[in-house]
Amino acid sequence: MLNDGDKEHSNYSNLISLCAKIRNVPLAMSVFISMEDRGIQATASVFNSLILTCLFSNEVITALSLFEVMESSETVRLDSQTYHTFILGFSNFRDISRMLDWFEISGSLIEKVVKLYCELEKPQEMEMLLNTLVKFNQVGEALLQVHCGILRLYASLDRLDDVEYSVGRMMSQGMSFSSPCDVERVISAYFRHEAYDRLDLFLEHVKRFTVVSIEVQIKSEKSKIAMNWGNVDMVILVPT
Repeated sequence: MLNDGDKEHSNYSNLISLCAKIRNVPLAMSVFISMEDRGIQATASVFNSLILTCLFSNEVITALSLFEVMESSETVRLDSQTYHTFILGFSNFRDISRMLDWFEISGSLIEKVVKLYCELEKPQEMEMLLNTLVKFNQVGEALLQVHCGILRLYASLDRLDDVEYSVGRMMSQGMSFSSPCDVERVISAYFRHEAYDRLDLFLEHVKRFTVVSIEVQIKSEKSKIAMNWGNVDMVILVPT
């Protein structure tokens, strides 16, 4: 059961969420100010609802300002829903150039989103972020960060089929691994599955895009892999 404080926060958050649906930022701000006047401290949920209201109303500067307030606050912390809110808000934009401008100036935000989703093991949210970037024809470092983040996550979850699909998808967009550590994670997933034939196919496929010099030593009956990535000479080839 919710206590009175939790109920009040929930009520305010729901009211501000309603403001998002009707795209009424002034009303949402009035609710927020009323909350503060009553001495009720805003939670991340309330901030997220307010940010979504601003994004749905194209008040991008206000939304980013609220994000900065949360980022510097000692009492309100950014959470996965905060990043999801930005993705949801911007995915509803019809102004493609504005969407691209935001991603261009918010590379650090994309990096934080990828890191957080990996830590929380949120593959669906990561896929949604990728779809949003692809939808708006986003290219470059931001898109590569998301591709590699998805690969790291699927590899850590031992979802080998998804790893292979994601590798193919990434390379079909003219991108390849940006870090030898990511290659190591994928190869390790193959070895955990003892999928050595599939590993051979993966390495052969990767060579089309990436020049990799790897010293592999097979040890014991379990055929474990031993790698010293510090001595690996790896050159990334990204087709243009």
